[in-house]
Amino acid sequence: MDAQQRCLAVAASVLAIVYSKESASAADTDTKAAKITNTCQERLFLNKVIGAIEQKIRPARLRLTKLKEERNAYLLAACAARSSKDRLAYHFLSALAGQRAKAQDEHIEQAERTHATAALTIRRRIAALEAMLAQQPFEPGKDGAAAGNAVAGGTGAGGTAKKCTVVIKGEAKEPTKCTKQAATDSDIEQAAAAYTELTKIPLTPDAAFNFNNVQITIDVHGTINSIADVATGTNMGCATQAGSGAGGFSGATNHWLGISALTRKPAATAPTQVTIATAASNYEDTDKNNLKNTGYVGTNELSAAIKAAQALAPVTEDLPSEATVSGLATTRDALATYKAVTTGGNSKPTEADTEAMISFLGPKEKTIKDLFLQKLTTEKVQGTTEIAELDKPIQELAESKHYSKALGICYAMKEQKVLKPTTTKITETDATCQKKGAENNCKDGCKEITENGEKKCVVDKEEATKVEGGEKDSKNGTTNTTGSNSFLMKKAPLWLAVLLL
Repeated sequence: MDAQQRCLAVAASVLAIVYSKESASAADTDTKAAKITNTCQERLFLNKVIGAIEQKIRPARLRLTKLKEERNAYLLAACAARSSKDRLAYHFLSALAGQRAKAQDEHIEQAERTHATAALTIRRRIAALEAMLAQQPFEPGKDGAAAGNAVAGGTGAGGTAKKCTVVIKGEAKEPTKCTKQAATDSDIEQAAAAYTELTKIPLTPDAAFNFNNVQITIDVHGTINSIADVATGTNMGCATQAGSGAGGFSGATNHWLGISALTRKPAATAPTQVTIATAASNYEDTDKNNLKNTGYVGTNELSAAIKAAQALAPVTEDLPSEATVSGLATTRDALATYKAVTTGGNSKPTEADTEAMISFLGPKEKTIKDLFLQKLTTEKVQGTTEIAELDKPIQELAESKHYSKALGICYAMKEQKVLKPTTTKITETDATCQKKGAENNCKDGCKEITENGEKKCVVDKEEATKVEGGEKDSKNGTTNTTGSNSFLMKKAPLWLAVLLL
C-alpha cells in the first residue's frame, strides 16, 4: 500500500468513526423520544423543542453584538489615534467589522424567518393537543326526570326487553392531568434539546383529533350475573353472557344501568412513529394541509416543521480581533476592504496586496486583538475625560450607550484643532538675514530694504502669525485649507466619509 492509499484508508476510517458516533447519537435521541406514549408527553416535547430552536439562534445574535462593539471601538480609536498609520489601520478594522456585522444581521434575519414559521406550526400543534386534553373526558349528567319508562321495543335479544329514555346534559370533567414522571420526562426533554438528531418521533395520529372513537362507560347498580360482556351485533351496551345464569336483577333494592362517562378511546390517541426524514421539504408539499382543511396541525405538517427547524443553522461571521495578521490577510473580504480603505481601489486583490497588508498591520503571527484591540481596554479619548460618563477606556465606551456622544465630541475636537490659528515662531535675526545676502536669497522670514542708498536683508517683522494649513485669501478673506493638515477627507475614499456619518 503506497502513501496515498494509506492516507485514503485513514481518512475513510476517520469518516467511519464520525458517522458511527453520529448514528449512535441519533439512535440514542430516537430511543429517548420513543418514551412519548401519550398526549401530555408530546406536548412536553414540543414545548421544549421551541426553546431549543430559540437557543440555536442565540450564538448568532451574540456574535452580531460583538461585531458591532468591535466596529464602534475601532472607529472611536481611529478618531483618537495620534498617527496617520494607526488612524488608517483602525478605519480599516472598523469597516471590516461593520461589513461582517451587516452580513451577520442578514444571516439572523433568514434564520428567524425559518424559526418563526416552524415555531408557529409547532405552537398550533400544541394548542390542538391542549384542546384535546381539555375535552377529555365528557361526563353526562341527568337533566330532569326519566321519560318513557318501560316502553316496549328494546333491542335486547330475548325476554321482555324494555328501553328507557333519559335527557342528559354534558358536563366536562376536569381536564386530564398530565402526571409528571421524572425519569421519562427527563429523557423526553433531552430528546427535544437534541431535536436536530431525530430521525423519527411518536406523534398523536390525526384521527384522534376528530373525537370519533368514543369509549362509553356503563354502570350497573344491582345483582346481575356477567353483565360486563359487550352486547353482540349492532347493539351498543353491555349484556349477560349466554348460559351464565339468570340475567335478571335480584334483591329488594332499586336497580339501574346507565352511561357514566364518554371518553376518547385510549388506543386512538396513542402516539405512533412518524419518520422525519421522509417529511415534505416544506409545508405546501405535505400530503394533507391539516391546518387549512381541518383546523389543526397534523403529523405531516408537524414533521415538515421539525425537519425545517433541523436545517436551521445561522452562520456566524468571524470577529476581526480573533484572526492573526496572516490569517486576516488571506481572507477575501478583509483584503478587499484593506485595499479600498488604503488605496480607494476596488480591483481584485493580488498577492502583492496580501504582503502589503501584512507589512502594514504588523507581525503576521500576532492577532488583531493583541496588536489593536487589547490596548483599547485602557486607552481613553483625549478631551472627553472631563465628562464623567465618558471618562472610560475606549473599549468600554464602545459597549455603552454613551458611544455616539464620545465619537461626536472626539471628531468635533479634531475639527477645532485643525482650524485653530497658531503662532509661528520667528527664528530669523538681522544677523542671519544679512548673511543670506540680497535679492533672491533674502526670503523665508527675511525681506530686502534700501537704507542710505544701499540694499540690505533684514528680518520681516510683519510676518508674525500664520493660520496652520494656509494663508488668508487676499481677494475674499477666506481661509485656504488645502495644506497638508487638511487630512479629513483628502486621502480617504468616498465610502469612508459615509461611514463616518
